[in-house]
Amino acid sequence: MKCTCAAFFLASSLVGSASAQYFRRLGACPKLGCVFPPDQTEFLPGQLFDIRVEIHAPLNGTEAFNDGKPDENFTFCIQKEDGECSSAAQHFNVSEPEMERWTFSYFEDLFARDEKKSTIVNVASKAYRALSLKEPGNYTAKLSYYGGSETVAHWTVRESAKERVAKNVILFIGDGMTQNMITAARLIAHKSINGKYQTLMQMDQMEALGHQMTHSIDSFITDSANSATALYTGKKSTVNALNVWVDSSANSFDDPKVETIAELFRRRTGGPIGMVSTAFIADATPGTSALCSHTRDRDQYPPIVFEYLNGAEALNSTFAWPTSCEGPDVVFGGGAEQFIPGSGSFNGSDFYKAFQDQGYDVVYNNTGLNSIGNDKKTLGIFSISNMAKWLDRNVYPENLRNQKNSPTGDGTDAVDQPGLKEMTLKAIDILQARSNGEGWFMMSEAASIDKMMHVLDYDRALGELLELDDTIRGTIAHLEEIGELENTLIVVTADHGHGFDVFGGADTKYLAAQSTDRKKRDAIGIYTNSGLSGYTVEADSLPNNDSLVIGAQGPNFPVTWNPRYVYAAGFAANPDHREGYAINTTGPRLPATRGSDGSYEVNPADQPQGFVVNGTLPTSANQGVHSLTDVPVFANGPGHEKFRGVYNSIDIFFKIADALALVPASILRSSLRTLISQLPAARHVFVEHVHRRLKESPPLFTPPSELFNVAKPQYAEFMALTRCIFSSKLAIESLPYLIHLVKGIPDAEVYWKPNDDLENSLERACGDIVQAVQALKESLGTSYPEKQELLQARAYLSDLSNAISACDEYCSSRGLSCPFGRAQLQVQDFLATLEPTVRARRASIFTQLDISIDTASSTSVEQTRLGSLTVPRLFNALAQLIQCGLLATDMADHYGDAELIYGGFRRCMKPEVRERIIAASKWCVFRPLNGPITSRTVLDAVQERAGRLKGRIDLLQFHWNDYNDKGYLPVLVELVKLTKSHPSLVSNIGLCNFDAEHTEEVCEHLLSELGEVGVVSNQIQFSLVDSRPLFKMIPVCEKYGIKLLTYGTFCGGFLSQKWLGVDPPDIYSESAGLTPSQRKYFDVISTWGTWADLQELLKTLTTIAEKHKVDCSNVAARWVLDNPAVGAVIVGTRLGVSSNVYSNLKVFSFQLDAEDLQQIEAAALGERARKVFEMMGDCGSEYRSK
Repeated sequence: MKCTCAAFFLASSLVGSASAQYFRRLGACPKLGCVFPPDQTEFLPGQLFDIRVEIHAPLNGTEAFNDGKPDENFTFCIQKEDGECSSAAQHFNVSEPEMERWTFSYFEDLFARDEKKSTIVNVASKAYRALSLKEPGNYTAKLSYYGGSETVAHWTVRESAKERVAKNVILFIGDGMTQNMITAARLIAHKSINGKYQTLMQMDQMEALGHQMTHSIDSFITDSANSATALYTGKKSTVNALNVWVDSSANSFDDPKVETIAELFRRRTGGPIGMVSTAFIADATPGTSALCSHTRDRDQYPPIVFEYLNGAEALNSTFAWPTSCEGPDVVFGGGAEQFIPGSGSFNGSDFYKAFQDQGYDVVYNNTGLNSIGNDKKTLGIFSISNMAKWLDRNVYPENLRNQKNSPTGDGTDAVDQPGLKEMTLKAIDILQARSNGEGWFMMSEAASIDKMMHVLDYDRALGELLELDDTIRGTIAHLEEIGELENTLIVVTADHGHGFDVFGGADTKYLAAQSTDRKKRDAIGIYTNSGLSGYTVEADSLPNNDSLVIGAQGPNFPVTWNPRYVYAAGFAANPDHREGYAINTTGPRLPATRGSDGSYEVNPADQPQGFVVNGTLPTSANQGVHSLTDVPVFANGPGHEKFRGVYNSIDIFFKIADALALVPASILRSSLRTLISQLPAARHVFVEHVHRRLKESPPLFTPPSELFNVAKPQYAEFMALTRCIFSSKLAIESLPYLIHLVKGIPDAEVYWKPNDDLENSLERACGDIVQAVQALKESLGTSYPEKQELLQARAYLSDLSNAISACDEYCSSRGLSCPFGRAQLQVQDFLATLEPTVRARRASIFTQLDISIDTASSTSVEQTRLGSLTVPRLFNALAQLIQCGLLATDMADHYGDAELIYGGFRRCMKPEVRERIIAASKWCVFRPLNGPITSRTVLDAVQERAGRLKGRIDLLQFHWNDYNDKGYLPVLVELVKLTKSHPSLVSNIGLCNFDAEHTEEVCEHLLSELGEVGVVSNQIQFSLVDSRPLFKMIPVCEKYGIKLLTYGTFCGGFLSQKWLGVDPPDIYSESAGLTPSQRKYFDVISTWGTWADLQELLKTLTTIAEKHKVDCSNVAARWVLDNPAVGAVIVGTRLGVSSNVYSNLKVFSFQLDAEDLQQIEAAALGERARKVFEMMGDCGSEYRSK
């Protein structure tokens, strides 16, 4: 679902609030040049964020400058510590964004506001989207403008924990909760005898206590939106902002974003996340919207709900944001108005259905909550607006009547609402079931502590706080019951405070009996006369007894809520109101109402027995406001010790991230590589450490026959440690472990059970071998290691190859599957490259790169358009071909070390040549991807290939092996998006070996999701012998404007004069000298016809070739190129050596006439072509299991 309603993006052009006493042009921007993130910002390594830079030119007012013309020639650069300050685009490897321009206005002070004299500011701006800083350290961002002015922002990327100590995290938020409130709640719910409490709050018993500072980035009083931003992102922001820094544009959704803890957890771990709140779930309190939404306007409720189901990019795809909560696994709370189709929902849509369409169970009441299972994502919406308060649900349930707040919208009352405890415990069960034991993240919020404090309803606020404490108590017990307590970090805090405190006691009976306000105040007892709590004894009992009584709501709650002797409390910031200290039994208070002049005054219906308290706020305020106070932080479980002390609210984010080790794997690999490269002694220490850990792990040094009989966690650790060796480039050291693994397979048969996932384990081991060989290539493939290191690598690879062969023979003899084919190919291929003669030849390539392009040759090369590329119609090899104008090279990560060779080759080229050569590579998904498919998954895969190529991928061709797994559709959507957001990384997307049916499916899906086809090519096999594209593929390509890149055009070299007049080869004889590829093409020929049929075809091609003075293979290629759907022919590297380069170019020197075409088609097509199509299936079918 995409946003089509522009109204949601409109915001006031006045940046300053109309009721503010202190005005600013733009928060965190004291100069005329603004940088967001601003100075002093801190990041987690790899945390995503946007950058916005603005140049302001006030047209009038005290800052009027440059006739209101902003400097559009500004520069913006980034540098790390003592490094060079490079342009932001260069530093982050992104395209330079387009200039944006707008105008906004604001009042400079109260006098300007009263006189309605606003200051007009013209702006020039750029925004860089979805960036990250992966290396810890200090960075400087410099914005230079107006011929010498400069705004400098100092950023810090913190060091982060590398070891995850908490599997699960629960963050409890008592919205607006202060220590004073906790103290008051203890007073009314826990009995004190002679000064000693007989029971304690659960929060009193937590393992760690700290305090956090709540102020904003540009004001010392915060609201719930930007205080939540601090807790969830580690960044201070502005009032009303959710996970963005506020810029000056009019769009509420284009402000520079920052990634939240929930988004990070989802992106890094793929684990489930849950959000529970007693508020309406689009509210800005630190619960639902703050975890997953990004806007500077907290009141954008419908798009906020849309975003946490669909992500920020779905709201506006022009603002790249490749991370989101991806639909939280649990969403419980109120706010049905954002789900019932109508004016309160996004675009008027039915959002209950939208969630159901994405696989959610939906429940509307406590009965439904108790009846659903735990295996599916679940949405629970239990009322219109905020949920009922604990006091009304449990003590005064008649207040739930006549509300017409049923979440179904049918006009009935929502009387069957769960409490915070019921929602939280159910959420834990769902998250635990969906996590597969890998961990989860959850936020649970007692939202109405704040809401009731705002309206001075202290009793209901304290009831909400006691419910939170009881929920924490129940959570600890439940986690212990399910065996997860020791794995779970529990953090309890608030987003901000209120100026509330208890200062005495009050006799409500005496107060109500007095006739004047001054006399009523005599009912207040202070110091000695404050007395004891009347809430912990039976009604009508004096509070000074020593009996322990449990009330109707159970322990840890008051015995009675309406005693004669009550606490007397007050508020530091309040409107005019009346105070009688008695509980409101009919529902929440309404302390002030609007008078005839539009200002707020005492509500005569509220606390009529009380006395008037004059307000301390502007008369435009109808309720109390937040305060500056620090708020408490409590913690239990693994990592709790970090939460002790006094610290900034942003530190909550970093402490939780450390407990979860939310640092990208690339950071760990980078740290290892840096350590090993800078400290040679560290290599030995690291290897010894890993070896020691492996020796302690049963899979390595147990007898091979017991290899697969170990516990899965131990086996997983063994594989994780070997992968650690791969990723640190200690690839040679990893090979003995893999050899041991493979050699153990034949002896392990006795332990194979019918339901074992042994085959999956073997497939993973195959992938590990491929990864190990790839790591070895990276360390040896384009460098010059010592001779002994080469000999050792060759010996290990030879041993591994023999072990694979022996395993394969054994499995074949027993009718078992041993899926090591791809691994064996990788091993044998790399063994070949390690032969001395091959390495010497390779070395010569990199020492003779003074290459220029032969313009005489290149002008005759035919060109075609592929998306943004103009490419020659022959894709081929490297140096000799570039000289001839064949500038495009086709590669893949599974083609040996082709990408690495090309990367080294490209890096050594002259700049003017480097810019013209075209790199086409592949991402081939042979097995299901691990974890959910996210934009980050896709970006990481592309960056991996670009890293090997040492630069941009001009054409990335995507192959997906299993059509039954529809994951290729979201992957392709993300790939096409990358060409827009990261054009310097990848510029065009193609397919590889997709058949016609699924090519059409892809095109339609991309059109539906993005409004464009997005893919420019499909690489498939096409020749005179294999003409399957003629049947279904070409019509699809013509329909969607896709070009074919064809390989196998020479049919493995069989369509050349070399094979004319000779006997058919014995493909199983080593003396025939056939490659595996040629054996494959021989099978195609055998499907197409007989050897005699091939001889007739070769005779025909030879006759035509002699006529045009070209080679037989040129005719075969020309026939393919003449098909309008074909963009280019891919010529294999073996044919691309210097002796054949100019021969291949002859394909551009002639055209086939009608007589030629008639002869060719008579010899090659007809029934033989249909036979190939019917027996082999459509294009690419030969690469997929039937």
